[in-house]
Amino acid sequence: MKIRRAKPEDAEEIYKFRIDTIEKINSKDYTQNEIDEFKKLYSKKVIVEKIKSTDMFCIIDNKIIGTIYLQGNKIGGLFIKSDYINKGIGTKLLKFIEYYAKNKGIKKVKLFSTRTAYNFYLKQGYKPAIIIKEDLPLTKYFNKKLEKKLS
Repeated sequence: MKIRRAKPEDAEEIYKFRIDTIEKINSKDYTQNEIDEFKKLYSKKVIVEKIKSTDMFCIIDNKIIGTIYLQGNKIGGLFIKSDYINKGIGTKLLKFIEYYAKNKGIKKVKLFSTRTAYNFYLKQGYKPAIIIKEDLPLTKYFNKKLEKKLS
């Protein structure tokens, strides 16, 4: 397995496994209507834009099996292909992006978690942060703000 920067030509493959993961994994914590809305947030066009506007990385095992990005001090887009969940891939990507952020001089990172991933982030040392008021269209899905000091 290797981690590399995502490229615009990866968007189709990333799109397909993200939709699959949302349907198979996130559906345990969201209604079908929420899942349908959630999937609309991850079009190929949106993925290409994230690849261009963030530091997005993929983990490869003959094919892309996970993604994550850093935008400023915000971590996002941690998705693991559904049949690779609970195999340490998410932890590997998260540690990679934290190391990457630290090398960029970032001392604290934040993220917004889905209900599905919340306990995973707590196990990785993230702490709940107070949300004063978030007027983000995604807070319906990513409604748990967490942060972590990088040491």
